[in-house]
Amino acid sequence: MHQIRLRGWQVNKVNPLKKDNKMKVTELKRMIREIIKEEIKYQQFYRKHKDKFESVNNESVNESYNKDNTVYKGNLKLEGDLAKTVLTTLKRVEGNLTIRESSTESLGNLEYVGGNLYIWDPSIKSLGNLKYVGGDLTLAETNCKSLGKLEYVGGNAQLWDVREYFSLGNLKRVEGNLDLDENSIKSLEKLEYVGGSLKLQWTRVKSLGKLKYVGDFLALWKTRIETFENLKYVGGDLNVSSTPFKSFGKLKYIGGSLSLK
Repeated sequence: MHQIRLRGWQVNKVNPLKKDNKMKVTELKRMIREIIKEEIKYQQFYRKHKDKFESVNNESVNESYNKDNTVYKGNLKLEGDLAKTVLTTLKRVEGNLTIRESSTESLGNLEYVGGNLYIWDPSIKSLGNLKYVGGDLTLAETNCKSLGKLEYVGGNAQLWDVREYFSLGNLKRVEGNLDLDENSIKSLEKLEYVGGSLKLQWTRVKSLGKLKYVGDFLALWKTRIETFENLKYVGGDLNVSSTPFKSFGKLKYIGGSLSLK
């Protein structure tokens, strides 16, 4: 027995003389014909667009880029070498941007993502010139050391499995929830506003820095924070546990319950 491989497909060849064969030979032939037909379509598409930018879902991308390939109007998915090629000139994505398993180390000249930004890619070491994400931001298993020039996230922000001694960089405002649980972050640095909840559990954070506003609950468990410093407003519950807390600082308002353990 051997195998046929076609662009990610894998079909075991069957010996039709074996009595225990559960797949009819005619059905197998039909399946192979369908696979070959799909492969021919893919090859035709690739030959037509090989010198142009294209998204991972094989949509016709020529219609979605502006003339100099700096703006993409729609949702964009990038993988492999394609990511490095596209990010060489791209400065703005109007929709969502997803990057997975690419060969690029940086987002390059990209400054703006209008929708969600999802990166699951250990190759990525820098967010480049990125300053604005209009929707959710998710970083998972990257090698980024900092959010760099990023200042604004219009949705939720989740940072998973980030590198040791990770920095929030220039981040000032998150409109949704900010999840920093079990991260090596030591300071919130320039962050001033979180519109939703803020989770800081099992972190090395020593200071809330310039943070003034948390719109929903604030959870501090096993952190190194001693004072709330500039924080003035917590819209939901405030839970502090296993933390060397000493002072409320400038805090004036708690919208929910207060728990100190």
